[in-house]
Amino acid sequence: MQHCCIYYIIFASWLHMNRFFNIVLFGIFALNGCMAFSQECFLSLHGHLKDTGDDNPLEFAYIYIEELKMGVYSDESGAYFFENICPGNYHLVISHLGCETTTKFINFQKSTHLDIELAHNSHLLEEIKLKSSPVAQTTGLLRNTITSDLRILNSGKNLSSLLLAIPGVSMVQSGPGLSKPVIHGMYGNRIVMLNQGIPQEGQQWGLDHAPEIDPNNSDQISVVKGASAIRYGLQAMGGVIILEDKLINNDPHWHGNVRAGIQSNGWQSFFHAQLKKAFKKSHISLNGGGIYGGDKKTPNYYLTNTGYRQGSLSSTYTHFKNEKQYYKFHYSYFANETGIFRGSHIGNLTDLKEALTRETPLFARDTFSFSIESPRQWVNHHLAKYTFQKKINEVNHLTVIAGLQANQRKEFDIRREEDHHDLLLI
Repeated sequence: MQHCCIYYIIFASWLHMNRFFNIVLFGIFALNGCMAFSQECFLSLHGHLKDTGDDNPLEFAYIYIEELKMGVYSDESGAYFFENICPGNYHLVISHLGCETTTKFINFQKSTHLDIELAHNSHLLEEIKLKSSPVAQTTGLLRNTITSDLRILNSGKNLSSLLLAIPGVSMVQSGPGLSKPVIHGMYGNRIVMLNQGIPQEGQQWGLDHAPEIDPNNSDQISVVKGASAIRYGLQAMGGVIILEDKLINNDPHWHGNVRAGIQSNGWQSFFHAQLKKAFKKSHISLNGGGIYGGDKKTPNYYLTNTGYRQGSLSSTYTHFKNEKQYYKFHYSYFANETGIFRGSHIGNLTDLKEALTRETPLFARDTFSFSIESPRQWVNHHLAKYTFQKKINEVNHLTVIAGLQANQRKEFDIRREEDHHDLLLI
């Protein structure tokens, strides 16, 4: 009624200027006011939250509607309830202790009952459950997942450094940016590294070769240890490192994030950007980032020629032909250049003795530099994957997976007789 009064005053004040124009203007305003006044803002959203693992209700879970700036907690039975909501598009943010925070998009036009499932994962610490169930159902307890919050806090670190947060995982390092993950004392070919479901063919290289992977391009990083890793093959005696993407919610908006930072030691700067969107019958995800750094520093001197350059990008496109059939394309690119501290090279026993007895290593300087000289490594890695899946019935489905990897590696060493010349080793 308040809208009608306002529109009447506007109409009366302008009546003497142009009767026809004001009648049209009044009609438009009145129509908009009636639509706004008659909008149903007494709709409700309600449902239950439960654990996907055992179907138990999740109490004290927090459900937050971003557009309305309002949230509620679920009760002891997992039930939640919103009321007096207007029709529209909303984003629900659901969080619970021990669960990964998730976001759901809902096109809200009428009162809706929406049940939500959250998965409890054994993040960083293993969980022990005693119950009468087949042993095969408990093998997943040895899968440790690094949360997205932890990955954000450790942005700019390589994969091996990031995995140190998981118990039983360490790394062997031969220089800045040159490290391999170690699971219970085993590394290299004893560990299977699945990058988007494709085994990363780079673990057979020596200790001074890091995996050609940017962990920021994956939504979820997990480590499978113990007997649970046997199903991945005999090469997984040490364990399995899994890098994978999560399914994109049916959200028609672009979502993403940008992270950037600087590390004082080496003045290493990094950035990473991610974009995701769900279309009517397809999903798309884009990732890209880079790292640029110079010489690392000890308390008394610089480790000369320990600069690092890295660039990466990845894209995933999924198309759903219908409810029973879809195909997905994934492509990722990784490139880096790493300087190797010349004083760490051991060519004979004399070099080893000098390295152990000298207070300051050879070739260490007192000045900082971003330049990378020999010895150095240059790596270029491509990975492509195609997936096709068709659901035949409720039990059986057909899956076709094809993958391709291309790796280029160049190593530039120092000629002993002529220090100013490079030697290329491929």
